[in-house]
Amino acid sequence: MKHFYSVIWRWHFFCGIIFIPFIILLSITGAIYLFNDEYDNFAYSDLLNIEKPANSSPISASEQLSIAKSIYPNHMPVMYITGTNKNRSTEIVLKNHKENFEQTEDK
Repeated sequence: MKHFYSVIWRWHFFCGIIFIPFIILLSITGAIYLFNDEYDNFAYSDLLNIEKPANSSPISASEQLSIAKSIYPNHMPVMYITGTNKNRSTEIVLKNHKENFEQTEDK
């Protein structure tokens, strides 16, 4: 019985040694993913937070999309995120449509 216990303990020890680096890596990347929004708010606060003049009127979503399309003509909007409060800017995520089209034709 003592031999069985030592064999199990040895397997348990080596499995721990092998899998601990993966568990640590998963913990670190999970923490990074968990605090992604907080990091973005800190790193990009100048882009995400805006001060509107008191007499300005909000720009419609379609108008914002047409402005983005005119600035980036080869890009296609894939995501539109409205601001969570009145001082938060709208986020428009664009994808290069021309490159994706050329890549699919090559296949």
